[in-house]
Amino acid sequence: MALGIFLGTGGASIISHALGTKEIKKAEKVIGNVFTLNLIFSIFIGVLCLLYLDPILQLFGATPGVLPYARQYLQIIIAGGIVFVFGISVQNIVRAQGNTRLAMNAMLIGVGLNIILAPIFIFGFEMGVQGAAIATVLSQGIASTWLLQYYIKGKGAMKFKFENLKPNMQIIQEIGAIGIGSFVMESASNVMIIFVYRELARYGGDIAIAVFGIVMKINCFIFLPLIGMPFGLQPLIGYNYGAKKFRRITDAVKLSLAATTVFGIFGLLVMTLFKEQLLGIFNADPKYLEMGKTALTIMVLGTLLIGINVVTTTLFQALGQAKPAFCLSMS
Repeated sequence: MALGIFLGTGGASIISHALGTKEIKKAEKVIGNVFTLNLIFSIFIGVLCLLYLDPILQLFGATPGVLPYARQYLQIIIAGGIVFVFGISVQNIVRAQGNTRLAMNAMLIGVGLNIILAPIFIFGFEMGVQGAAIATVLSQGIASTWLLQYYIKGKGAMKFKFENLKPNMQIIQEIGAIGIGSFVMESASNVMIIFVYRELARYGGDIAIAVFGIVMKINCFIFLPLIGMPFGLQPLIGYNYGAKKFRRITDAVKLSLAATTVFGIFGLLVMTLFKEQLLGIFNADPKYLEMGKTALTIMVLGTLLIGINVVTTTLFQALGQAKPAFCLSMS
């Protein structure tokens, strides 16, 4: 996912700026290079992860009780990694063209199919966590194929051309410079989880690990919409920066900051007032509830600040200002 965001944010920033300045050929070269990098990175990372899967899981603090299930799940997820990298990166690029509805529909297809297929594979075929993984890869694969045909059929502002798949070092460097901040931000959460899971396994065992997973899922209901605002903001900034309409950029950033702050306050209130009901959706066991209420109370305290962080980081990425974007992501 971090690789998909890396390629998507880097590519989207360059494309939206190029469309603003009417450099269509450059935009088409960028999308071709993003497709190529998708394939290269997916294979490279996938092979490494599959070869060293058990040590990686142990590094993340997988207990003997969790390890077999984690291995079964991730072998399938990693093998199908290209659909995740491609899906996430191309959704960003589609938004850069201003076609936010198509990107949203692709996400809805992936999520909707997963909701339908997961119980069929898990319970119907009695495949357990392997079934969950197969359902996820299939769902994302169908959504990614749908996005791919959009470009192959030439429906967008940019046309897919095979000659643009040839790596262009200048474009790759631009993508890397802008996208590295997002990659670091996404990867940093994984590094954090390594330490958290290892300590949870040491001090709380499997119950604490399960509670943390549940709390993270609940937190996503607030976190992901806040992340969604910058996804919509980035093409606006990039295009208007290229077209030299700076007032529109200022207005869009102010509106995004206001909206994310209000939504953050709303999320804080909902998760504070209804934490027991939210936790009960996932597990009604008293031990889970008691531990989960404490964890959720603490975790929601940062909700107010998430919007400020992601909006300002997105602003610098969309302007092509790699250094401040990277510093914000690192912080």
